Amino acid sequence: MNDDAEKQDIEEHHAIQFNLGAQKYKYGKLIEEMKNDFLRKKYGFPKTLTEACHVLSKWRNNYSEKYINNKNESNDGIVFATVTAG
Repeated sequence: MNDDAEKQDIEEHHAIQFNLGAQKYKYGKLIEEMKNDFLRKKYGFPKTLTEACHVLSKWRNNYSEKYINNKNESNDGIVFATVTAG
């Protein structure tokens, strides 16, 4: 694997992990849709961190009860994410 392809793979991995680590009560439906698209071979995950941030920042949701009711003491909706360059 050449260096450019490896860098792209790492960037894509970070973008997917970033989206999957997003707040479930706000982005749960988006994450669910991305996973379902992936299963249907419609690749729905962003390929870069820039795209991942853009999708989350522009996503609009009606804050489905399904995700709001899952909040509890151990899941207060706060998410901490770290991204490291490799």
